Amino acid sequence: MTDPAPIKLFMSSISSNLAIKKKTQKIQLTLDGKKVPYVEIDIATLKGAKDKMRELCGNPKALPPQIFHQDQYCGDYEAFDVAVEMEQLFEFLKLEDPSKVASAEATDEPATAEAGSDPPAAAPEADEGAAEVVEQPEAHAGAAEGAEAEAGAGTEAGAEASPADAEADAE
Repeated sequence: MTDPAPIKLFMSSISSNLAIKKKTQKIQLTLDGKKVPYVEIDIATLKGAKDKMRELCGNPKALPPQIFHQDQYCGDYEAFDVAVEMEQLFEFLKLEDPSKVASAEATDEPATAEAGSDPPAAAPEADEGAAEVVEQPEAHAGAAEGAEAEAGAGTEAGAEASPADAEADAE
């Protein structure tokens, strides 16, 4: 069984060093933005976490943030930043790139759809998507039709609506 969040971010919630805070925040924002699950290990509150981080890094003076894939060292903030700039984040994290997996699946799907091996599964998805598309324009169109109907009711049934309108105007 694989760990649902194999990425470990060793960080410190208590730091007077603004640079460390900003580096940690950038890593968190990037991982969150890329939807990469990770576990934060706070060396300020978890006893022995700082020693474990330094042991795994192989550097007795390492400072947070430090990034690991399970217990395998990926790198520090500077290495992370370079990987992001080079668009090699998933390689840096030792993870499969979801865009490559998705594109591989996308190329497989048309081949199976053409072969007709799974048309029932594809048809409901298309119907659900069509229903969603239809629902939204109907809501907007319904509001417009309602406004038109109200405007039309005043002009078409002008004789019947006149007394009511006259009473409303009189008040």
